[in-house]
Amino acid sequence: MSINFRKDDLANKAELEEKLWELQGYVTRYLRTFDLGEGILDDAVQETMINAWMHIDQLRDVSRMKWWVRSIAMNVGLKYVKKIKQKLGREVSLEMRLENVASEEEEAMLCQALSEYVEKADLGWIEELLSCLGKKEKNVILLQHVFGHSLKEVAKIIGETYANTRKISSRAMAKMREYTAQEESRGK
Repeated sequence: MSINFRKDDLANKAELEEKLWELQGYVTRYLRTFDLGEGILDDAVQETMINAWMHIDQLRDVSRMKWWVRSIAMNVGLKYVKKIKQKLGREVSLEMRLENVASEEEEAMLCQALSEYVEKADLGWIEELLSCLGKKEKNVILLQHVFGHSLKEVAKIIGETYANTRKISSRAMAKMREYTAQEESRGK
């Protein structure tokens, strides 16, 4: 049944609202497939139903109401999934990973492996290599490659634009490659 719903048609609106609220169980079952957790699931169902109720005058075909509400629920569900992923990404840190190590023995093995890696690093060579760089180039390389920041983050830290930071990084890498090639040609 296709209708042209008008906001002042209260009888039709009441009938549509009643049909909408009958779909709440369906919306709950559908959103449960997003594996949001019960607390967030309740929020998602409520947000879906409120969005549908607020925009019920945009429904043109009552026979398609279930699919219309489902599309709203899908958008809400995806929004909550994205929020959950972002939150989890921010919360995971090295400390949390170490806390999740199954035993003290595994933690000791991990610390030993890290110590061996640091011992193998030729710190003298790293210092010599960095000496061919200017102060800003050295800061960019250290922030980017040692501390693992993205170029956007490095740009914010050093107070430069992203484009300038990218140029500084490229220039520093080229200088280090050139320095390494010179040292290899000298036999060092």
